[in-house]
Amino acid sequence: MGSEPSPAEGGGIAPHPLAIATTLRVARSSHPLPVGEGYDGDMSETPTVLTLGHSNHAWPEFLALLQAKEVGCIVDVRSMPASRRYPQFNRDAFERALGDAGIGYRFLGDRLGGRPKDSVCYAGGAVDYARVAATSAFREGLDELATLARSMRCCLLCAERDPLDCHRAILVARHLAPKGFSISHIHGDGRIETQGEFEKRLIDADEAPLLADVEDGRALLQLAYNRRGRRIAFRA
Repeated sequence: MGSEPSPAEGGGIAPHPLAIATTLRVARSSHPLPVGEGYDGDMSETPTVLTLGHSNHAWPEFLALLQAKEVGCIVDVRSMPASRRYPQFNRDAFERALGDAGIGYRFLGDRLGGRPKDSVCYAGGAVDYARVAATSAFREGLDELATLARSMRCCLLCAERDPLDCHRAILVARHLAPKGFSISHIHGDGRIETQGEFEKRLIDADEAPLLADVEDGRALLQLAYNRRGRRIAFRA
């Protein structure tokens, strides 16, 4: 995504279908939601990839979050790795500070960013996450991320505080999880939100009546991701 926390940029285990529900409220309260979108393995045997938004954190508290979660490498998925408001997160200074703390840095925002340069990724003046995910650049970036994350504990970095408002979760993590990764989201207070908890919150955040009659858990989750993606996508 972009460099500031205010603009919006923009799954785990094979989903277990929801029992047929006549309303979204019943589906939410009575049935377990599917976790992720396609991984068939055992979550306990998969490597974990974290996500975090730098938001307006001061450097000491931000570093403390990384150290508390034993992050080995930051994977920067900002299309523009700079912040006028928070220069501690400008790419050069940020990479040096991470290195001084013994944490690696990898920039993948050119392939996994939420503001791609390729015009094919846009529809009606807005980024279309499905189109982004179908590009060779995105697939190559995701493969590079997967390779790196199998060798060390990685954390996806973008600007937005809440993963619901950021493509790191709605786009990148969504497509990374089916490759065999457990996703966890670090919040500013140090709390960890699992991917299952995140996806329940994703569905709860969209109160649209159109979701109410979706009977299948996988379809419900996909629809929630797609609707959220359209809501937060960058508009040129």
